[in-house]
Amino acid sequence: QRLGLMALSLPKLESLMQMNDVSPRQLYLVLCEILGPLSQLKFGGIPNPPPKYVHEDLHSTFSSLFTSLLKFLEGVSQSYHEVPFTKVGDSFEIVLRPEWVDKSLVFGVKGIPKEAVDAWIKSIIIEKSNEVIKCKEKRILGMKRRRIQSDSKLQLKAIPGIELFEVICPKDLESSEYRVRVVPSSSNPVHVIPQAMILFIQGEK
Repeated sequence: QRLGLMALSLPKLESLMQMNDVSPRQLYLVLCEILGPLSQLKFGGIPNPPPKYVHEDLHSTFSSLFTSLLKFLEGVSQSYHEVPFTKVGDSFEIVLRPEWVDKSLVFGVKGIPKEAVDAWIKSIIIEKSNEVIKCKEKRILGMKRRRIQSDSKLQLKAIPGIELFEVICPKDLESSEYRVRVVPSSSNPVHVIPQAMILFIQGEK
């Protein structure tokens, strides 16, 4: 719930960062706007009035504002951390550490239209790197997977812009040196390539 408050504040800030020309005043107003929700990251947190905007002294203005924002973020910890996949052409690859391997893994995918996510997950090959060619030859998709909205073990809830799915791990991952690939299949009805993929691992980094 507390991390959800932080996620609610991100879209406006991210949209501002994507603009070519942003004035200090625009940034100041957006940061002040997210100060309220972020104050709730600490129990009983009440934000102090934001510093006065002084265009001639932007350093003092933003220094004070960032100090307030960071103060509320200090107490936040996650029960998981993220490990990015490596993008190789239209495929993705990750080398797992043995201690990460469990009965299942939680993957996140970014940059696919929401209406296409289910079809994409159901049609891609997810398999050990040394078994991908065999999957293509036999027209099979490898590891079992299913789309999820959250994961109680990781205390992971829906993240804006990222779709989650769970993958069941085979018992012999060591045979591929724990290298897993996500590859489009020939029967893939969804001709989209994700921007990124993420593995969610229990515990802080």
